[in-house]
Amino acid sequence: MASFVTPKKNTAYECYVALVSQANTKIVQVSPTMAAGDVKVSTDNGTSSNITTLPVIGTNTRVLKVNLSASEMNGDNVTVIFSDAAGAEWCDLVLNIQTSARQVDDLATPTNITAGTITTVTNLTNLPAITANWLTAAGTAADFGAEMATAIWTDTTAGDFTVAASIGKSVMNGVALGTGLTINGYTGNTVQTGDSFARIGVAGAGLTNIDLPNQTMDIVGNITGNLSGSVGSVTGAVGSVTGAVGSVTGAVGSVTGNVGGNVVGSVASVTAVVSADITKIGSDTTALTAFKQAVLGNVVGTVGAASTTTSIVTSSLTPAAAVIDQFKGRIVIFDKDTATANLRGQATDITASTALGVLTVTALTTAPASSDTFTIT
Repeated sequence: MASFVTPKKNTAYECYVALVSQANTKIVQVSPTMAAGDVKVSTDNGTSSNITTLPVIGTNTRVLKVNLSASEMNGDNVTVIFSDAAGAEWCDLVLNIQTSARQVDDLATPTNITAGTITTVTNLTNLPAITANWLTAAGTAADFGAEMATAIWTDTTAGDFTVAASIGKSVMNGVALGTGLTINGYTGNTVQTGDSFARIGVAGAGLTNIDLPNQTMDIVGNITGNLSGSVGSVTGAVGSVTGAVGSVTGAVGSVTGNVGGNVVGSVASVTAVVSADITKIGSDTTALTAFKQAVLGNVVGTVGAASTTTSIVTSSLTPAAAVIDQFKGRIVIFDKDTATANLRGQATDITASTALGVLTVTALTTAPASSDTFTIT
């Protein structure tokens, strides 16, 4: 069975008590009666609450078994208060239990330690095999990382490093470094200068004699000087061009941004908005003037509520209505994308109009709805 020595905090606990008889305080009560409210529990001198499980009588009728739950034991001092609610059978009893973090069962034995933490070992008889992944990188670094680094990197005996292409053998014996190793810097070599590096060629065949203008090559990076001749292609963005570009021979795939000057030739397509003034229609400025006057003479309107097939109530007119019969005799044409599908493109004449913008028209096929749009021509 589980041990209860010592009482453990936040762990269920069991103990036994006897209650003194009120009739004869020299003896304990036989089969004391237990009722709700007779036994209360207080944690760390807090508010008392009824015990979760009332104590019970076993084979020995003078002894009560007390069971406390883990939540009732969650304190440093757990006080159990017995007080006969009926008040005539047994005397009051207060039982205070001081808890601990561990019990006797949690402690390891001197000869066979299987759990817990050991701070110091004076005589270790048998160390079991270390299982896979038992040692972690963090644990190794904390426990003996510095010692290992010192032992390896201060070892000056070449014979200690025998594995080919390893860091130790490469550094100690001067052989080629293994793959995947990087040299961040080196010392001891004399830097070569001038035109005739031994690995480039004799004088006259070195760097300064390379005819770059006639070479075919890829250039990765920035060109800060001048470039004469043709460029096969440019991959990536061109930050800016300072100065005039004389001409571009061939097609320009796309232009992102603004074109400040003139474009001579055809433009295949424009995907964004073009902001510009039209000066001619078909090379004729008079035609453009007439077109402008015709457009400015139109009235743009939106239908309001309560319109019928012969009466259009407007919510807006541009220009706005000002006098009676201002739009009499003109034609209403509903827009091709107006809300009421049956009115799209339909036209009718205006026989009268009010100063508030209500239009009397020859009957339409369908009554306009609020938000329908139209043009008066």
